[in-house]
Amino acid sequence: MNDTKVFNLTSYPTLITETESYIQAIGGEFLFIFSDEMPSPSECKNAHQDIKFKTEKNIGKLWAWKKYSWKTKLIVSS
Repeated sequence: MNDTKVFNLTSYPTLITETESYIQAIGGEFLFIFSDEMPSPSECKNAHQDIKFKTEKNIGKLWAWKKYSWKTKLIVSS
């Protein structure tokens, strides 16, 4: 089943997906990290940055948040 969700990101990590998905940002780049639990501020300093990518199966929970004050929205299709 195809499922598409929209997330309006904040400056705090939000759980985005745990499954194989295609993710694209609208309105700016986003920061993300894979972690079983919400990442700590020190873990967030080591986050990845992108505008779109595809997750693989069994890679873990994906947490994302916006960069700077951009009004970033994520489109997530699984």
